[in-house]
Amino acid sequence: MINSNSTNSHSINPNRAYLLCTLIFIISVSCVTPIVQAATIKTTYDWNKEGDSLFNAGRYSEALDAFNTSLSINPNDAIVWYNKGLALAHLDRYSDALDAFNTSLSINPNDADSWYEKGFALTYLGRYSEASDTQNIALSINPNNTNAWNNKGYALDHLGRYQDAVDVYDKALSINPDDANAWNNKGYALDHLGRYSEALDAFNTSLSINPNYATAQINKNNVLNKIGTIQTPTSSPTATYSRNGDSNFIFSIIVIPVLLFLAGGRYGIFTLPIIVIPVLLFLAVGGYGIYRIKKKPPVDRPLVKEKVTEPIPDAIQRRTEQTILNQITEIRNNPAVSSITKSELNAIVNTIRGINLAETEHPLKTYANKQLNSINNTLNHTHQKGWIFTRSPDNIQQMIDNEKYVEAIVESDKLLVNLAHSERVYDKATAYKISMPDPDIVSLYNEGKYESVIKVYEEKQVKIDLVKERRKIVKQLNEAAQRVGAVPDSIKKNLQAQDIETLEKTINDLDSFIANAKPILTLTLDHTRLIADDWDSIKIQLANYGNAPVQDVRLTFSEEFETKMINPVTINAGATIGLDIGIRPKVKGKIPLEVIVMYRDGMGMEYRETHEFWIDVVKKG
Repeated sequence: MINSNSTNSHSINPNRAYLLCTLIFIISVSCVTPIVQAATIKTTYDWNKEGDSLFNAGRYSEALDAFNTSLSINPNDAIVWYNKGLALAHLDRYSDALDAFNTSLSINPNDADSWYEKGFALTYLGRYSEASDTQNIALSINPNNTNAWNNKGYALDHLGRYQDAVDVYDKALSINPDDANAWNNKGYALDHLGRYSEALDAFNTSLSINPNYATAQINKNNVLNKIGTIQTPTSSPTATYSRNGDSNFIFSIIVIPVLLFLAGGRYGIFTLPIIVIPVLLFLAVGGYGIYRIKKKPPVDRPLVKEKVTEPIPDAIQRRTEQTILNQITEIRNNPAVSSITKSELNAIVNTIRGINLAETEHPLKTYANKQLNSINNTLNHTHQKGWIFTRSPDNIQQMIDNEKYVEAIVESDKLLVNLAHSERVYDKATAYKISMPDPDIVSLYNEGKYESVIKVYEEKQVKIDLVKERRKIVKQLNEAAQRVGAVPDSIKKNLQAQDIETLEKTINDLDSFIANAKPILTLTLDHTRLIADDWDSIKIQLANYGNAPVQDVRLTFSEEFETKMINPVTINAGATIGLDIGIRPKVKGKIPLEVIVMYRDGMGMEYRETHEFWIDVVKKG
């Protein structure tokens, strides 16, 4: 018998259907939950991406923590090491940043950006020669990186190679003529070369590109100050960083659930686990490849690193301005501070208004660091020259670190003045040592006692000059003495003396000789018997027993005698000459002969002497 109330074999009992759905739900949840949990675990990519976002928000310490966490998962990611180096650089931890960039380059040695950032860190560490070499590597990989050209020029500036720096900045400008940084940096190098007109043109070009570029305005004012006029920047520079967010993830968490809902409504709830599980696996695993970000591009840094934020309230701005002005006034009122530093501080006064001073680096800190760089550059230069300078600027760095900018500037100014003075002393001592390689001077020079070298040299030079002067006087007196008479041997032996005492004595002796020198003439006849009215030859002997020569000696005889062959003669001191003259007595008998001798000495003084003789005149036959 067939029961007419039997049911369709394909129908589903409601209770059994409910139980079946419940079972499917439990199985789905148990399968999906571990996958969802896995999807929520952060990967190295996630930490790197989070660090990148924090970096762009200016939260560098938090960004650094994120990058460190990323590296703890995967320590061989060159990109994350690079990003960590950027964060450390923005925290002014340049030594640590250098280590990070080195690690990145050990993984990927062909990364131009890492080479550039490494060079930048070396620059801030004062290792300018290495910085220049590092930028060369960056440029060999990417020769169109104007930042690398700029920072190479900056390193050359600090090495004192200003013309090379100008050439490097020109290379950067050939790539990008609108690079305000490169124009500013070129002007800085031209200023140090003394080419002020060209420097001014470069700063003006920089400001025409970026009118709010305060660094260029400060540098321009420095040049204008040297030629008489200072201008004030109109406002502070601003800088922003932006990064497009990743929309893929938003798309995934909004669109995919909608699709799942529609799929569930169309195909029934039983199909949901089949769709949900692959989707969640995709989100957990496959998403890594989609959200892998590119390397953050290097930050464009100007010559002077600036941190710029939005304007601050006027009250804080005015209070900060007044504090800085008071500090500058304190420095300028210090009589020990040089006029150069006071002039440069005047330029700072004209630039602080309108700049966000609460977030910008303290202007006096910037200036103090500039002074410290100048000190270090000068010390490097002096060490290359071999100059021994014992003072160290370490205490100045400590003052800057402790924000004692007034003390740091005053101390730096003293040290710079001292360095300039000491360099002049060193150069002078070096020239003196070359001019007079005296053992005493060489010994003092090698000990670094340059002031003593100058003192000893000048004392010796005074003596040398005095000896030269005295020898000149001796020479002149000796020439005069030789005209007066015969200089005694006791004086002659000292004519070439080199010591002051002997030369002074010689001068006195010559003066005395010249004052007292005179001729002493004697006259004798070889015979005194003559025949009346008969010519005879008589020999007259003239002897000069004095210490002065006689010139133009003339003899005159009394009228009782007629003479011939009497010519003027000269007789040197100590010399004797004989004159043969003809004589004829006019009368006979015992006749007195009077001989008058007239002459002059070497100084032109004239003498007249009379000599008398008795002549026996006999009759001829």
